[in-house]
Amino acid sequence: AARVSVVHNASSNLRLHNGVAPVPKMLAAGINVALGLDSQTLNDDADMWQEMRLVARLHQTAQAPVSSRQVWAMATINGARALGMEPITGSIEVGKKADLLLIDAGPESARTLPLPTNASAEHVFDRLVFLTAKEDITAVLVDGKVRVKDGEHLGLDRNLIASRLQSQMAMETGRSAFAEHVAALKPALRRYLAATSR
Repeated sequence: AARVSVVHNASSNLRLHNGVAPVPKMLAAGINVALGLDSQTLNDDADMWQEMRLVARLHQTAQAPVSSRQVWAMATINGARALGMEPITGSIEVGKKADLLLIDAGPESARTLPLPTNASAEHVFDRLVFLTAKEDITAVLVDGKVRVKDGEHLGLDRNLIASRLQSQMAMETGRSAFAEHVAALKPALRRYLAATSR
C-alpha cells in the first residue's frame, strides 16, 4: 500500500549470516523486489550474473518457485522502479533511455548453444540468467551511446589518465620526502620544547 520496494542482497546476506529473505512471499504480495550487491558479495566480485543465478537457485522452492524471468525483472525494471527511474530506464521501450548490454550468444561454447527455433520467452530468460556470464557482454550502451566495446571503455583518455597518475605519484613522493624531514626534525624540536618550558 505504501509502494515500498525491497532490495534483495542475497550473497551479502549469506556472507553476513543474515538468512534468506522470503522473496516468493514478497512477490506474491505484489511487493517490488530488486536485486543489489551491497558491496559484500560472497566472492568479492560484484558480478550481477552470479547474483542472479544465486537468487534463482535460492528461491527454487516447490511451493512458489521464482522464475528466471522474475529474477531478470528484479535486476532490471524492478531496480529502476525502486530508484524511481522506471519512466526513463529499466526496460527496452520507446521513449526510454537506450541503456543496454549487448550479449554475444554465439555457438563458441556449450554454454551458448543456439536456442531451439520454437524457444519460448522462458527459454530466453533461462539462457540469460543461468547460461550467460559477464564475459559474454560485447558492448555497453548508455543512453544510446556505446561506452564499452569488446572490453574497452571508449570514453577514457588514456594519456590524460597516465598524466594524472604521474602527477599523483610525484605528489606522493613529495609528501613522503616532507614526512622524512619532519621525522628528522622531531627529536630536535622535542629537545627545544623541553628546554624552553622549564
